[in-house]
Amino acid sequence: MRRKILILALAVLQTLVMTGCSASKESSKVASSEISSETQEKSMTEPSHYRVSIASSTSLDFPEEYICEDGSVLEIAAYPDGVLGDDWELLRGCQSGSISIFKGGASVGTDVVPELALLSIPELFPDYNYDSDLTSKDLIDWYQPYYQAQGLAILNLKIHSMGAILSSIPLENRSDLTKLHIRSMSNSYHQIFWSSLGAKVTLIPFNELGYQLQKKEINALEGGMTAIENAGYTPILQNQNFDYVIRTNHSMAVGNVVMNLEEYNSLPPAVQKALQKLSADSWQHEMSPVEYAEKHGLTIIDPNEEIQQALNEGRETIIQELENSLGKKKVREFLDFINTFK
Repeated sequence: MRRKILILALAVLQTLVMTGCSASKESSKVASSEISSETQEKSMTEPSHYRVSIASSTSLDFPEEYICEDGSVLEIAAYPDGVLGDDWELLRGCQSGSISIFKGGASVGTDVVPELALLSIPELFPDYNYDSDLTSKDLIDWYQPYYQAQGLAILNLKIHSMGAILSSIPLENRSDLTKLHIRSMSNSYHQIFWSSLGAKVTLIPFNELGYQLQKKEINALEGGMTAIENAGYTPILQNQNFDYVIRTNHSMAVGNVVMNLEEYNSLPPAVQKALQKLSADSWQHEMSPVEYAEKHGLTIIDPNEEIQQALNEGRETIIQELENSLGKKKVREFLDFINTFK
């Protein structure tokens, strides 16, 4: 009898243990399911984060963080004032992908996007304060395929003005052109243009301009007036008697913000749209040569007939060089495109 009771007790105990184990397993499954659900819900409620880098040889006006339309967070690491190199190096870095975004003058990119050299054609418009319907969007639409062919995407293009130079020499006759030792941007077509007029030309990246000015070897320079002002070069130029703003109208001043194409394509539309907006909003008011001259009491000079004749000859030299390098068809297509806005 005791034996039967013991066997019965063991059977009951085994049943209880098995029931407990089963309950424990079910409880574990429920807990695991709840944790997975919580993790999934948390993942769905937390915004996605995207990080990009942007570099320039001048100042940058981008927020460190921006909330996109879809709620995702765009984090921006900015490297201004040439801390990562000059414009040419930064553009190459953007093309290779070591830098996400480059902001700077479009004219330095002719080695990367050869068609940018077309902006070096003098007198694309009759005056630097041109009255035209040409917009940045028009230029973006025309240039975007050429950028993309080189692994870049245009986020924004900004038309500033037509070119002028700061000089310590008033250009009064053709022989004065041979007295110029001009700082030109890193653009071989600018060098060809000034050299064809008899000037001595030195290509100087913007972030090295201060050092070169201290050497007192140049007596004229190209460059955006706002960039010159913001970099603190104005007092140096005043001390060296750069007293003249000469409206040479020798190139269209255009700034660009470009991004590595592969990285750009990897971003969702809302983040792409945010980058385009931030790029468009990042431009400061660009002082025209006249505004700069009036602010600092400089003399504004419009080329006389003799100087203008020389500038016109320089224009034809550049057009011929571009036809040789890019082909007559592409040059004529660009000029026809520009002429539709005159």
